[in-house]
Amino acid sequence: MIEIVERLEDKFGAAVNGLRIGVDGCPHACAHHWISDIGLQGTTARGDGVTKLEAYEVYLRGGLGTDATIGRPVLRRVPAGEAVDVVERLVAGWLEHREEGESFQAFARRTADEDLVALVSGVGAVTAVGRG
Repeated sequence: MIEIVERLEDKFGAAVNGLRIGVDGCPHACAHHWISDIGLQGTTARGDGVTKLEAYEVYLRGGLGTDATIGRPVLRRVPAGEAVDVVERLVAGWLEHREEGESFQAFARRTADEDLVALVSGVGAVTAVGRG
């Protein structure tokens, strides 16, 4: 979590103020990753088909208050070593494609899963962010 926050603050400065990120390793979701703008739930992945690797399910669209909702996993089994880069690319995409004053949650809600995945993968350019 510290690495994610430091990277985002270094790269984007005050533009990320108010962004809620949750990292949860508990199988019972004790840290409530599902109500964050970007929530990471610890899991495992199979790197070579046999060896278990630390990984995250990345939940998006969660929130509290007037926009309360439970996020859902959009990115599955992201290797732990790639998690910081994935979050950075999501935030960069939000800042590039958001409407004036739009929160990350609102951006993620109006953006199709495929476009969010494209932002993270860096494959192809996201020319228009759709209503998801």
